[in-house]
Amino acid sequence: MNAISLGLSCALLAGAALGGATLWLVLQENGSSYHLGLLVHFFPGYSITWTGAVVGALWAGAVAFFSTTPVAMLYYLKLLSRQPTDSAPSKGQRLKEEVARLKKREFAMAIGLLAGTAMFIATALLIVNHVPGKPLGPHLKLFGLFLPGYKVTWVGSALGFIYLSILAGTAALFVAWVYNRRVEANEG
Repeated sequence: MNAISLGLSCALLAGAALGGATLWLVLQENGSSYHLGLLVHFFPGYSITWTGAVVGALWAGAVAFFSTTPVAMLYYLKLLSRQPTDSAPSKGQRLKEEVARLKKREFAMAIGLLAGTAMFIATALLIVNHVPGKPLGPHLKLFGLFLPGYKVTWVGSALGFIYLSILAGTAALFVAWVYNRRVEANEG
């Protein structure tokens, strides 16, 4: 239940942010923003209009819910480990009980899979929603500068998944290691 609550909270926040940003542009009567307008590639039906604000809020909410809820479920399914309790804990023991350690491998896998899946979905959406005659993902294609072999293609989406899973997983492993070392340093 906590994972769903977190997912709904993130969905409401993301939906309000995109809907609010779109409405702000509409109310300014400018009605154009190049960068916000790029979301039409990922969110069918989105535009910088009154109805586009609602469509964008719904899309942003759905993306936030479906990207945070699985990670939160992994978290609540014992991603964190706690130390066993004694009958009369000392101050250091109480700190061990109150401050949990991250399970490095599970944390890295959760973050890595989330980042890899996001890259795969972003690439796949650009391919599926591509309009012939227009450039195919000029911004996402820039990842090819850092990820050898990555292009906005189906093979590129698989490569992007692998690259981002490994890179984000490695970064998460490092973060978990630093976090656990900080907790251990504060205990002693």
